Amino acid sequence: MGLSKRYPPAQKVTVAREVCPLTIRTGILDIKCGHGTQTSETIINMPTYEYQAFDLDRSCSHCRPGFEIIQKMTESALTHCPQCKNPIYRLLFAPAVVIKGSPVTETEIKIKEYEKEGKWSHAAELADKEAEKTQRKDLKTRALEDYKKAGYDFDK
Repeated sequence: MGLSKRYPPAQKVTVAREVCPLTIRTGILDIKCGHGTQTSETIINMPTYEYQAFDLDRSCSHCRPGFEIIQKMTESALTHCPQCKNPIYRLLFAPAVVIKGSPVTETEIKIKEYEKEGKWSHAAELADKEAEKTQRKDLKTRALEDYKKAGYDFDK
């Protein structure tokens, strides 16, 4: 399915409430169950859930390939297709994981290997060259520490 892959997440979503809680208007996507609406309410950044039919043979053209619907996290999952009333289930996806901090480069891995092996001058030289290329102060500091461990004296 993957409508969320083609369109960015909605910033403002207007959810029609009074007559039918399944009618959703986003400006990008319009999902209706066919009952009409009377009032609406604006909700910010609601999650999108994807549903699919249990029995593909008895399903309609709406739930067979799957469909997405915007719901509050506190709302219970749909159990039946809004069009054909056949049983459906919510598809689960792995959560997005964001790792904070600077990315580890191949050069940094090699520097760490040299340090682990006790090759302080190799690690210092590699860190120093990378610091010059990238203008990273943390690598320059690391290079100076490795030079000192290798026996170089910068105080003279």
